[in-house]
Amino acid sequence: MKASNVSVIEIHAPPSGAICDFCSGRPVVFTYEAQDFETVESVMQSVGAWAACAECAKLVDDRNIEGLLDRVLAAPLFARMVRDAPGEHQSMLREKLKEDYYAFFLSKGAKTPYEENAKL
Repeated sequence: MKASNVSVIEIHAPPSGAICDFCSGRPVVFTYEAQDFETVESVMQSVGAWAACAECAKLVDDRNIEGLLDRVLAAPLFARMVRDAPGEHQSMLREKLKEDYYAFFLSKGAKTPYEENAKL
């Protein structure tokens, strides 16, 4: 089994409110129920609902994974990671996110309007 150098990034919503679980943008306008899951090699663990901004929610509703990846990787959090990563790591990051999003699509349930005091 090949060892990999994987950085763990935990994203926590700041006290001022929730952020989109895809692009980390605001405001969150919808949540998607989702079954808990882990992706291959435990790269990502998902527990509970996913929050989405309006733009990401549209891409999710359209099942546009490539558009979602483009949006997320251009968002400030990931853009910095992509910019600073060597070329092979950039494509690996995209493929890992794609794997995570496929798992999300297989596990997602109902879409509901976001409520500020809802548990995510």
